[in-house]
Amino acid sequence: MVVALFILAIACINFMNLSTARSGKRSKEVGVRKVMGAVRGVLVRQFLGESMLMAVLALGMALLLVWGMMPLFNQIAGKELVINWWDLRHWLLFAAITLFKLPGPFPFGL
Repeated sequence: MVVALFILAIACINFMNLSTARSGKRSKEVGVRKVMGAVRGVLVRQFLGESMLMAVLALGMALLLVWGMMPLFNQIAGKELVINWWDLRHWLLFAAITLFKLPGPFPFGL
């Protein structure tokens, strides 16, 4: 579990580094949109929407990978781990992790 948390921490740091590097490119877009009359709320919704879409797509890909690789992992590890896909608590946990993982604050000073 410690190794998994360490890998998750590295992934979060990597995500923030990539987001910061990408913010330079996006600042031009934000500037043009503000000049064209975009309101702050519209820009905030756009960036939140993009972050939510990325998080939901990442969750879907992760769940597909877990579902597909679980038998191989069980075979290699010599364990019999099972995920109850019909348990509502699992889906609530997945949704909470996905929703509260959103990056912030905005790097553009919106």
